[in-house]
Amino acid sequence: MNRPAIISYTELTLPFPSTRGLWFAPSAEAWRDIWIAYQLTGCSELNLRDLLSDPSLMTQLAPELDIEVARSALLQGLALQVWEFRQQMLLSQTSLSGPRATTQLWLQSRQEDLYTTLRAVQQDSLSVPPVTTLMSEFVMMYLHIDIDAIQRFVGRMGELDARRAYPGLRDWSRTKEARFAIWHAGQMFRAARNVAAYQFRGFESLAIYHATLVLWVYGLIQCGETKRLEVTTPMSEADLTAPVPLDEPENQVTKSFLSHGVGRPGLMMLQYRGKNEGDVKVFYELAKPRAVTAVAQQVFEGNCRLPFSDVSLPPIIQNL
Repeated sequence: MNRPAIISYTELTLPFPSTRGLWFAPSAEAWRDIWIAYQLTGCSELNLRDLLSDPSLMTQLAPELDIEVARSALLQGLALQVWEFRQQMLLSQTSLSGPRATTQLWLQSRQEDLYTTLRAVQQDSLSVPPVTTLMSEFVMMYLHIDIDAIQRFVGRMGELDARRAYPGLRDWSRTKEARFAIWHAGQMFRAARNVAAYQFRGFESLAIYHATLVLWVYGLIQCGETKRLEVTTPMSEADLTAPVPLDEPENQVTKSFLSHGVGRPGLMMLQYRGKNEGDVKVFYELAKPRAVTAVAQQVFEGNCRLPFSDVSLPPIIQNL
């Protein structure tokens, strides 16, 4: 997502492949039986460009098509559109004359349209693999963040650039956009916990890493803001708002947080409480940044269960 695609999604007019049953049929007779069962009279001409022009077609796909390939291609195409949107946002923010009202209105409308489409694709997809859900949540998170500013703030380009990135991220952390970003980052953790063991590869690992950065940066900024507020107005236990677990299913508390910023966002972490209780889920606020990295580490380790204590995690995860 940090660089443009090699090929444009508008050029992909090759029809989607047929169902995998036809491709993996063990014999000619089995292939014929599958063909007859689907009552196929020809090949569908539906392609990625058709789906991107009307994503609602995803719910009307013919059963003889490979649904997983079509869904994955649609997500990839939407991800490229999100990348293009973020580039337009960057141009708008760096304009010397300031963003024009018409441009701002168009960008806001485009963001809402992309988000509505991504949500619809996710809600229309029943029993999808956790990796696909992870990809979907990543794209929705990316839609609401400036990943370059996040990486600069954590020191990728040095201390000077980190200081320059802070004011913009501080303002961003107070917006509804930031709340949606951390919500989808938390949902990425939830999806990652359901991925089959040892299936974290390049994309999955880097996506979780980026989600961790977003949550950590938001938590660090909120931690500083909270400390400043406590100096002027000390808070008691009674003043605390409801906890909002970002890596749990959506509920009324979550909706209240996303819409109005009510609640304390955080993550759930498994802790061992002895033989009697076993592993218990404990809520940690994002305002404790160390807890964010601890939860991320637990997610990685949960997918790469080590048979022996002296065995190391895969190199790509260790380096992250």
